[in-house]
Amino acid sequence: MLQSTRSTRSRGSQSAASIVTGIGTKRWLWSMGVVAEIVLFLGLWEIAISILGFGNPRLMPPPSAMWDALLFILQRGWLQASLVYSLKNLAVGYFLAAISGVGLGLVMGTSKVADRLAGPSFWTLYSLPRLALQPLLVLWMGYGMMPKVLIIWLLSVFPIAINVMEGARTVDISLRRVGLVFGFRGWQMHWKITIPAAFPFILSGLRMGLSRAMVGVVVGEFIGGSKGVGFMIQRASAQFEVAEALVLTILIVLLANLGMAVLEFAKRTLTPWHSAEVVVR
Repeated sequence: MLQSTRSTRSRGSQSAASIVTGIGTKRWLWSMGVVAEIVLFLGLWEIAISILGFGNPRLMPPPSAMWDALLFILQRGWLQASLVYSLKNLAVGYFLAAISGVGLGLVMGTSKVADRLAGPSFWTLYSLPRLALQPLLVLWMGYGMMPKVLIIWLLSVFPIAINVMEGARTVDISLRRVGLVFGFRGWQMHWKITIPAAFPFILSGLRMGLSRAMVGVVVGEFIGGSKGVGFMIQRASAQFEVAEALVLTILIVLLANLGMAVLEFAKRTLTPWHSAEVVVR
């Protein structure tokens, strides 16, 4: 009997290990496929413009021209200073959005009274074309840091709050009952029960909010900006330096994807049960 139990546990462990190995292999193959697609796309783009002569290389520069443009702005030192300025605005606006979005989502997701009181204003602001507010923010607040941080906050706080709200609403009622048995009330219930149970949704909201925050960085520096990566893109486009504008745009995309990849890795690491469930589905 004991030997049979041990053999069953061994087979179960081997099966779980094989599943994890299979998931890791699939992710690696998927990553390699994405890299191959990007390399193929860039290669065909270079051949079409530089060798076959399709299109105007001034308006549709090949990857080699964008590489030269990147080296040029790096040598001049323009990119480093602009990147530091943009990342500083991003850090402040995104941090404020994360704190307020998680807090607001928890309150509205767990309290019907708060949802009814704050819900109409919340969804009204969410439905606004927030990008169109940037010129008004510049008129009201000037050309400093505040309007840029505010547009980043406005764009990123709603995805975070909505995801956290839905996560708080999907917490199993049995977990809340267990918390009541242990005497948890108020924020203690949130800290001990709601936040751990909704943590995958919190990380998903932070991931979505980061992508919106990067859009806010560019828009904030497009309108009323005098420095930053967004301002560099606008200036390069106005001067028909298309290669420089494209390479800066690609840099913004890479930074956004890098941040989202870090949050996705944190989600898979800190909430393996949720990630495994999603993968199996």
